[in-house]
Amino acid sequence: MKPVNISKGLALSVLTLALTACGGGSSDTPATPDSNEVTTPVTPPVTPTEPENQAPVIEAASALQVQERAQFSFTAQASDADGEVTSYSWEQTAGTGIELSSLDSDTIEFLAPEITEDQNITLTLTVTDDKEATTSQEFNISLKAYGQPSSDSITDSALLSCIQNAELDFGATNIECNGTQVAQLTGLELFTKLTSLSVEGGKLQSIETLSSLTQLERLRLKDNAITDFAAANSLVNLTELSLSADSSNTLSNLDFTNFLNLKSLGVFGLENSSHIQFDLSTLPVNLTALSLHQVSNVYSSDLSAFTQLEKLSLKLKNNIESLSFLTKMPNIQELEIELRDSYNSFSDPSAFAVTPNLTKLSLVYSNISDYSFIGDLTQLKQLNITNGYRYNARPLDASSMSSLTSLESLKLNGVKLENHGKLSQHSALKELQLSYNLINSVGFLESMSELTSLEISNNDIIDMGWLKFAPKLEHLSLKNLSTDAQFSTVSSLPQLKSLHIEYDSYYNTSFDVKDLEQLSNLETLRLDIQTITNIDKLQSLSKLKSLDLEQSGLSLLPNISNLKELESLTLINNYSSDTAPEDLTGLGTSASLKHLTLKGFRKVSDFSALESYTQLTELKLSNFDASDITPISTLTGLKTLVISNFNELIYVNSLSNLVNLQSLDLSSNNFLYCTDVETLKTTFADIDSSEFPYNCIDKPIDYSVLVDENLRNYFRSNNYKDASKVNYLTIEMSEVSSLAGIEQFENLQGLTFRHLTDLSVIDSATLSQLPNLNKIRFDYNRFTTLESLSLPSTVTELHIEDHNVTLSLKNFNAPSLTKLSLRWLTLSDTESLSGFTNLTSLDLYRANITDLTPIFTLTNLQQLDLRDNSNIGCDQLAQLKAKLTNTNIYSPYQCR
Repeated sequence: MKPVNISKGLALSVLTLALTACGGGSSDTPATPDSNEVTTPVTPPVTPTEPENQAPVIEAASALQVQERAQFSFTAQASDADGEVTSYSWEQTAGTGIELSSLDSDTIEFLAPEITEDQNITLTLTVTDDKEATTSQEFNISLKAYGQPSSDSITDSALLSCIQNAELDFGATNIECNGTQVAQLTGLELFTKLTSLSVEGGKLQSIETLSSLTQLERLRLKDNAITDFAAANSLVNLTELSLSADSSNTLSNLDFTNFLNLKSLGVFGLENSSHIQFDLSTLPVNLTALSLHQVSNVYSSDLSAFTQLEKLSLKLKNNIESLSFLTKMPNIQELEIELRDSYNSFSDPSAFAVTPNLTKLSLVYSNISDYSFIGDLTQLKQLNITNGYRYNARPLDASSMSSLTSLESLKLNGVKLENHGKLSQHSALKELQLSYNLINSVGFLESMSELTSLEISNNDIIDMGWLKFAPKLEHLSLKNLSTDAQFSTVSSLPQLKSLHIEYDSYYNTSFDVKDLEQLSNLETLRLDIQTITNIDKLQSLSKLKSLDLEQSGLSLLPNISNLKELESLTLINNYSSDTAPEDLTGLGTSASLKHLTLKGFRKVSDFSALESYTQLTELKLSNFDASDITPISTLTGLKTLVISNFNELIYVNSLSNLVNLQSLDLSSNNFLYCTDVETLKTTFADIDSSEFPYNCIDKPIDYSVLVDENLRNYFRSNNYKDASKVNYLTIEMSEVSSLAGIEQFENLQGLTFRHLTDLSVIDSATLSQLPNLNKIRFDYNRFTTLESLSLPSTVTELHIEDHNVTLSLKNFNAPSLTKLSLRWLTLSDTESLSGFTNLTSLDLYRANITDLTPIFTLTNLQQLDLRDNSNIGCDQLAQLKAKLTNTNIYSPYQCR
């Protein structure tokens, strides 16, 4: 806009007024117009125009983006040429709804939501200037989603399953896969934000993938058989590290000097690890927490260097000779020491005088005999003393602990508790565990109204009525108390969530489930006791999640149909009585059951009742005589399956249908069909864990072709299953009338018949169908002739012993015999021996022979036993020796 020249207009107006005022003539006489006079026009005054306001301006912005779960912040640039911006107003106008902050500021902030794929949102900013002019601008922001793990990126199925179950993406900062079967970590390098990783109890052997995750701060790899830790050397930002090793060599390439930020370290020997020696001098001395379990060569002098320790846990294979290292640890608050052999370990507790700040103390298998020092540790909140001297327990006077007013957890095992009534002083206790304390009363419970957990075992306690004074109990375990103990008082514990009552099998004890009817909060129940009555009352425990029953002669199955929250069921029948269940229909149905263990139900042969448990992920079956497990193949949700100690042949090929199986254990079975086993090995070659038996059945015995019932029973009673693996048989023939059917034992090499009276049972045609039969033996038999016996050409050995009758070999046909033994009998026709010209061994011990002439022709004999034949003439024997010069002859006594 062009500006107005105000001063020029004003001067012209003043001049015009001045000329008008100076005109001649009287004011009373009008002026005569002069036709020649020029009149100057008068210009009116001009009012100034207000300038037009300019609206504010907002700069556009491009390429705005934010990763999901990240904080977004953006400052808009707004200006006003002829004034100032006085207000800002943000709003979202498109996309997934998000929560904005600082809506009236030039800077907008928000936390990006979790998303599964990239998205766009639009924010609109409106600004206002000091003249109420407004301007709006849209800003498009891209929300970037992290990638989703898949089998293409995570090749280990157990690791992938763990990550997916936790609904994690590649932006995860924490991964926990404990107790799984993770074997490989390939793909974890894609988790660029990962700061904490825990894979404990897996199958890891290599951690090479971790070398690129240098941002890791916490790494837990306990209970993995890792063979090389070199990849961890690059993880210089670690503040916490725990790992397991099976030998000293496993740790040799791990350089602890790299971990300058390390504050917490745990080194754990594997369960069956060799001698692990650990050099503590290689560790950073600024550790605040140190755990060394199942390692050796750890001594007091080595520990003294760690002056900043607040937590120390030692479970060592060697002994600690002294606690002097405690004098160098002024900040120690938690101490745990467990020694494999306490005999030569520390016995002097005086070092505890300089640990007044201890809040947790655990001494397991120490050599301390005087526990009076405990009274000086007044800050203790948790105390555990466990000794192995169960029947010669070291004494602890409960009154010496009266100063421990902060005590919340107390565990005394293998400690002779003197003045145990003084435990009543610890009214603030929340957890109490007592075992092998030589006490017979729990009257101290009267003052422990705050108890939430109580475990008492191996104490001869009867008066369980004191439990009513601990109404807040949530966890109760009672094991091997007096057989006269009554448990009806548990009904007065309304908060009880977990109950475990157990007696060793030789105790004559019982429990009435009716006492539990009022425990509406009970979630876990374990009863291991000889007799359980009123099992049907379990149906009232509507919140029960885990049920474990073990007894001798379990005759009634619990019906779980009304237990809508039950997830785990274990039933163990230690003795299969005549009244034991014959099927599983009594269990009822369940839509919540995930874990099922059944053991010892020998009479159960049908598993079809399990088909309704469609939510099962774990099934363990053991000690059954069933032969058909086909119904199990319908439980396609199973991830873990254990079948063990089945005494009948079972066909397991149908298990191939279990497509979600991650762990399969069939190892404790010797009667699986080999073809099925090979099929399963192929089907489940890539699952996390699979174990198969060393022995299996190649050719199941066909009992239908064994026509003699006694012979069938013989094979069953001797647990013969595989016809191809029967090499030798000993058959009691006194009750067998036919051998028909044994021809299926194609690998049979030797047959022994005992107490046979009639050779007609020995069917030559049947024997001829046994291609590998080469040896037959008769013991304690009563037949007198072999005339009707014809042995197949495969038989090269015949033994007849302890006959005690006169035996004739006349017309006996055995064309291939090379070994013949006729002992403890009377051979009536020695001349028949001359026909067995292929014999290389002839045993005639006590055969009562007199004539050796027929033997003269047996020139292939290598060994001849003639002992205890008193009627043989020595001259004839000499002639025999002259004929059979290459034969080793055992002479009768009279000719030696």
